[in-house]
Amino acid sequence: MTVEMINMLQWALASASLTAGLILSPRRRLRALAALLILFSVHMLFNALEETRLLPGAILVTPAFGLVYGPLFYIFVRRLIFADGHDWRQIYPHFIPALIAIPLAQWFDFIHLAALVSLITYGVLTIRLIGRYHAETASTRSDAASIRLNWITQVFAGFAALTVIDAIRMFTRSVQSPLMETLSYAGVLTAGGALMGALVWRAITQPDYFKGLAESERASPPEITPAPADETLFLRIDEKIRADALQRQPHLTLSEVASVANLTERDVSRAINANARRSFCDYINAFRVSDVCAMLNARPDATILDIAFEAGFTSKSSFNAVFKKELGVTPSEYRRRNAQHN
Repeated sequence: MTVEMINMLQWALASASLTAGLILSPRRRLRALAALLILFSVHMLFNALEETRLLPGAILVTPAFGLVYGPLFYIFVRRLIFADGHDWRQIYPHFIPALIAIPLAQWFDFIHLAALVSLITYGVLTIRLIGRYHAETASTRSDAASIRLNWITQVFAGFAALTVIDAIRMFTRSVQSPLMETLSYAGVLTAGGALMGALVWRAITQPDYFKGLAESERASPPEITPAPADETLFLRIDEKIRADALQRQPHLTLSEVASVANLTERDVSRAINANARRSFCDYINAFRVSDVCAMLNARPDATILDIAFEAGFTSKSSFNAVFKKELGVTPSEYRRRNAQHN
């Protein structure tokens, strides 16, 4: 048995991932992420055991791990997005390929190629799911910009790139020097651990006020041809929002507006889509930007961020993005130009 520095790195990553997984496991919506971390820990453990010959030479299970990451990542995203959870009986089939791969581990290159295909497949499913989530939150929540999940796409892209790099590393081992192979292997492991850390950090800092969409919740397709009834309802909704300054509620939802206006959510959504020709989120944010402009003009000594929060925005980044989208300039530029004109 020979223990090298790379094996010590594997043990360190295994310990850190296992600790993080156990800490997150009590949180229902993050249990799939906890499972992903524990899987990574076990993967590192088996890597170290196989490479140090602590396992019999005939036992080789690490290639099969690659077929589990994609499904677990996808399930993690579903659990993060939907509050209703899901039937675990629908989840088990996702892991059948990994079970089949265990006795076939001697065909290492084939299993690794299958893992890459699996990662790509589940990556596409994940991106589609996030796109649907963004459309639904924009249609039902005024704070949709602050709970976007672009960071998941970025982390997954990092894992996909790392998988390709690792495949290249393994297929070119025969032409690498021992030192170069060790350094490239250490780099892949370190990058994988860093991506896991980034995933954990972003998941636990996801806003607590977002409890997840209902599994049955689906945004209605926008209707761009207004009917007379829709226009009447829209004027009623618009007047109610202005009169009660509903836009200043940071987490205002379509359901709350419908309740105040004594209408159904479908009627409110249809009226806004048909007459404002924008999503519920963009419609409410337009009110907020108008409020910000008025306050910037009336209160030159107030900070821009204080005004933004007073108008109903929930974060600096989403406020700046929405403001520039609406007016084509940043809040600072708007205030500076307004001061020059006055």
